[in-house]
Amino acid sequence: MDKLSSIFPGVICISGADGYFKYLNSEWEKTLGHSLEELLSRPLFDFIHPDDIEATLNFRQLWTDSG
Repeated sequence: MDKLSSIFPGVICISGADGYFKYLNSEWEKTLGHSLEELLSRPLFDFIHPDDIEATLNFRQLWTDSG
């Protein structure tokens, strides 16, 4: 995963079914201004704007259903 992070300039993440990030590259820290430790210790929905929660849940369900 670190090799992918070195060649891809954007944010990369892996999240679990439990709603927590499992992997984040350093671009997340630069983009959001939170430490990686904080981002990994809180549910990912803590970092999603309230207006975007429903759309995010819908996308997550589509992704899960396509499984």
